[in-house]
Amino acid sequence: MSEVSLFDLIDAFRSALNRFKINHPQSIELQRIVHKVSEKMAELFAKLKEKSPIRLQWFLEGRDRNELIAVFLGMLELVRLGGIKLKQRDPFSDIEVASTGTEVDETRFAMFDS
Repeated sequence: MSEVSLFDLIDAFRSALNRFKINHPQSIELQRIVHKVSEKMAELFAKLKEKSPIRLQWFLEGRDRNELIAVFLGMLELVRLGGIKLKQRDPFSDIEVASTGTEVDETRFAMFDS
């Protein structure tokens, strides 16, 4: 057997590290973000006080799956409470969300988080 040089050892170590990285990908830490239905209701209601109507697609852009679910549930509750209405000019066209002008007690929004 011949002697092993320092460079051979470094190369073997580097290869072992590369194999380890391939076989053991870096762990990913996931953080769960809780989106409250009441907060999404308040956000949508406030946006509609600024400008009404708005395109639903515009309001939904850039949100993750869990946030979209909270927005959807909040929107349904606002429709049920009579604070907003949804309209569509033609089949398959953009859905618009508009304020009805009806006052909704925003302090009641918190009850939808339970």
